[in-house]
Amino acid sequence: MLSDQLRRVDAELIALGRLRERLAAVVAAGDASVECVDPAEMLRLMRAARTGAGEVLDRHLNGEQRERLAAAAAETGPGLAYRTEIEWPHLYRRVEELRLSGATADDPRVQKLVSRMEELSVQVTGDDAEISAAVRGAWRDDPAGMSGAAQVADPWRALAEFVDHARRVHLPDAAAGDGS
Repeated sequence: MLSDQLRRVDAELIALGRLRERLAAVVAAGDASVECVDPAEMLRLMRAARTGAGEVLDRHLNGEQRERLAAAAAETGPGLAYRTEIEWPHLYRRVEELRLSGATADDPRVQKLVSRMEELSVQVTGDDAEISAAVRGAWRDDPAGMSGAAQVADPWRALAEFVDHARRVHLPDAAAGDGS
């Protein structure tokens, strides 16, 4: 059993090494090549950077939905990496700070952050409610797999439930069971 685990870890290290080389090449190219970076490739790199995230998304998105998500990512353009890797996590951290300080879901500060999250969701998914719900479902069902950090699962679920509630306050017509 340990030998099997060692082989899996070695395979992941090799894959991560390749991913690191690809990411380093994009970073080394700098701002001059941002226009040349294929947004769909950027989405693939970001998915690959999180060990297991692609597998989790694959359980929630069918092939046609993955194609639509890639097309939406392509339309988002070079800002996709910033939005998904910097801005979104920052918004969630701010909501978490407010939640922990006792803010309620209808607090105007929470609502402003949730409104921005919704704007980002529209941009990243091409305003595809089905894909948005599937991606939120992937995060809700397997936050550790999506983030690559096992320790996020329980704290994430509490935050996700709070954001879901705030989203329903912000968007009263949002279905409670869609993971939104």
